Amino acid sequence: AVALVPGAPAWLVPCAVLALVVLLVAVNLRGVRLGARFLEAITLAKLLPLVAFVVVGAAFVDPAHFAWESTPEVGTVLGAAGILIFAFSGIEGALIPSGEVRAPARTVPRAAFLALGAATLLYLAVQFVALGISGAALADERTTPLAAAANAAVGPAGRTVMILGAVISMFGYLSANVLSEPRGLFALSRDRFLPRFLSAVHPAFHTPHAAILVYGVLLAGLALSGTFEQLAVFANLAALTLYLLCAISAWVLRVRDVRADGEPFKPPGGPLIPLVTCVAIIWLFLATARREQLLALLLVFGIVFTLYGLRAWRARRAG
Repeated sequence: AVALVPGAPAWLVPCAVLALVVLLVAVNLRGVRLGARFLEAITLAKLLPLVAFVVVGAAFVDPAHFAWESTPEVGTVLGAAGILIFAFSGIEGALIPSGEVRAPARTVPRAAFLALGAATLLYLAVQFVALGISGAALADERTTPLAAAANAAVGPAGRTVMILGAVISMFGYLSANVLSEPRGLFALSRDRFLPRFLSAVHPAFHTPHAAILVYGVLLAGLALSGTFEQLAVFANLAALTLYLLCAISAWVLRVRDVRADGEPFKPPGGPLIPLVTCVAIIWLFLATARREQLLALLLVFGIVFTLYGLRAWRARRAG
């Protein structure tokens, strides 16, 4: 907020954070449909600048900027791929509120494929135009590369539009996070991995209101503490770990023929897709993980196994 409004008082930042969190919590307390509609509006608002950048910027592309001067090393490609995972992370969030969606076995996979396909095409188009405008100088712009390319093409107005689009995009990411993650807390509580009160459902809105409120408090606390930069270091590693577990689970659930609501979605190829996915993730993991990230991952696994052990112990006592 201080960067966007020069000379703004210091208290503006915490007030803006609290107001944002309260707004998102209030929207999601009313139900997943309202939260999804709110997210759709934000998604449209953040896509418009990107589409405009591609359409308008295409006229300023210089073909000479696409000259291939050297072949990158494998390690460089893997390092970039590991970072690129963050651009696609979050698709798993569509699975978390699926319990509040009609026909999830049909709706969720179709939505995931469409979203990933559309995002990939948009990313390629944006990269093509940005590289065509800025050339090799694009890699030197570490903070706002798209804004710099827009500024080079159409001037300061283009830069302002792209920066505003980035702000809206960050808000959209946070909105999706508040929509999906509390449902994860609810599911863990329902399965007795977390305290029982987190699985409470609002009598009128039929939403996991306790989990949403607790998540909102945690979110505001982390935002105000200024620790997001430290947490961002582990974001890609966490995403890769989650995707690895999902790939393994997809195959195990298929072998066991586990189903909860009608015929489940079955990807073609049997074990081939989960196997290839696991190999690719492990390859990326080994190429990008650092020592401190490995330690953090071990800590997370230790907590998870401890919670699972406590749950099993309680189940034995109850039995």
